Amino acid sequence: GHLSREGIGRMVNEADKYSAEDEHAAARITSNNTLESYSYNLPKYLNDEKLAGKFEAGDKTQLETAVNETIAWLDTSQMGSKEGYEEKQKELEAITNPVIQKLYGWAEHPADSRRHAQRRCPRWRPPWRIRGRPQRRGS
Repeated sequence: GHLSREGIGRMVNEADKYSAEDEHAAARITSNNTLESYSYNLPKYLNDEKLAGKFEAGDKTQLETAVNETIAWLDTSQMGSKEGYEEKQKELEAITNPVIQKLYGWAEHPADSRRHAQRRCPRWRPPWRIRGRPQRRGS
């Protein structure tokens, strides 16, 4: 029933050996979940009744295409790398952020427009501030 010192030492060494793999897997899963959440939440904003009439037709089509391509990529890349998920997230944000900023006029007066948007709809959160994503500061 009792473990020898050698047995305990071996178990500790094995735990150390696998901890780096566990951390790598956790980071990959977090990146995957962040991208999935972002991708699956964007269509909710695109189809929101309050926002539907405000999108320019080309912008909405561009966003829908980007989201659909990202979701298709996610379906085929279930074991992708952390870096791959983060790169795909940046690609999607490069398409979505300018459209969202234009929608709310943030490109011209970012601070005033955000405060105004939050007063109009205080519970609304832009897609880049969804759960699991760090909040951007100073932008």
